[in-house]
Amino acid sequence: MTPICELIGPDRSQVLPLLEGAPPNYLDVVARAVIAGNSPGHVWVDDPTAPTSAFIIDKGSCYYLAGAANNGTFNAALTRMIKEELAPQARAAASHGFKLYYSSPLWEDKITQIFSSAELRRRERSMFEIYPARVEAAAMDQRLPSGAGVRRIDASLLSRADLANMDRLLDEIHTTWASSADFVAKGFGYCVLLESSVACWCTGEYPVDGRIGIGIETVEEYRQRGYARAAATAFVLHSAANGATAIWDAWSSNIPSIVLAERLGFQRVADYNAFVGLFL
Repeated sequence: MTPICELIGPDRSQVLPLLEGAPPNYLDVVARAVIAGNSPGHVWVDDPTAPTSAFIIDKGSCYYLAGAANNGTFNAALTRMIKEELAPQARAAASHGFKLYYSSPLWEDKITQIFSSAELRRRERSMFEIYPARVEAAAMDQRLPSGAGVRRIDASLLSRADLANMDRLLDEIHTTWASSADFVAKGFGYCVLLESSVACWCTGEYPVDGRIGIGIETVEEYRQRGYARAAATAFVLHSAANGATAIWDAWSSNIPSIVLAERLGFQRVADYNAFVGLFL
């Protein structure tokens, strides 16, 4: 038996027990969405029939280590795969950076060895949730400056090549969805649309088990105008109307993001450590 192999399709569900009992963190949502096939990604394990250790990645350079950390054979094989395959592929795609999470603190002593081909820095993240029953708090004033409006992101909007920043919105969607068509069919999102540009967007990502994550960005020249709040409010109201728990995740040092989440009615559910990595 090879010390590391990839699981495909329904076989990925065998990894779910390895996620149980882990402290709350956003990558748990990412990992479950990848395992369920709702978001594109890969799942590698030590044993395809009875896995004890797993490495999960998505298209957005989010990595997750789960299960037994003291699995020397698997860890050695994973170290080689990262050095010889994953790191070169990331460099070739000009995607050197990544976020790394883990199901247990026991992984921390192993991570520097497994990711010896990368520069690592540990940082704290904060995760927030807002449940459908509490979303009244998000129904706030959404008045915007003249010429700006909140718009549902649909196929018609995504086909508009005349809008500035459309390429950035599409990049955001393609990071966590198989395609734009997949996003339109299975996800949702809202943007602030000006006459000739997309100023801000709030898109759903990693849908799984009645939960959906949030990807939000405001183009630099349009910040501090209330656009992010307006787009996120529309998103939260939509998620509540469809019975989904929305999840907000940010670096703990990103005070503006955290303040906005709390103003929308999100409640902090976890602070946790993660690594930021850069393939050299």
